[in-house]
Amino acid sequence: MFPSARFAAAHRKFHSAFSLTELLVVIVAIGVLAGIAIQSYQGIHDSARESVARDNLALLNRAVLHYGQAVSDLTVTPIDGSATDELAILSTLKTRDPGIPGSPYLEINFRDTVATGSDTYRIQWNGRAFELLMPGTTGTGLLTGE
Repeated sequence: MFPSARFAAAHRKFHSAFSLTELLVVIVAIGVLAGIAIQSYQGIHDSARESVARDNLALLNRAVLHYGQAVSDLTVTPIDGSATDELAILSTLKTRDPGIPGSPYLEINFRDTVATGSDTYRIQWNGRAFELLMPGTTGTGLLTGE
């Protein structure tokens, strides 16, 4: 084999690998795709949290409605700055009372954690029904099942 042929064969072996520029382009493309996927996942996660909060809100308001129909009314004055009213209503809805048909109206293991932070979904009593406090709003309420 001639020396120039050996050099050409050795030179071709080095060209069979990826260059540093090609590797950087692939890494940047993977980074961009990962960034898009993470943002998409975050949006799905946020909408799932909101969906759980709205489902729990509907469950609580349905229980309040059924309890109110059984005893003719359920009116509790809202207490600002504390979740005492929410906890009292939950306790009433979870208690089995032989004198009230259909009780209890909520499962005993329904979450009754109080939250004050504005970064979570919270459920607050307004005097006649529960309402949803969205993240970013102030107020104390029951933490939804996040």
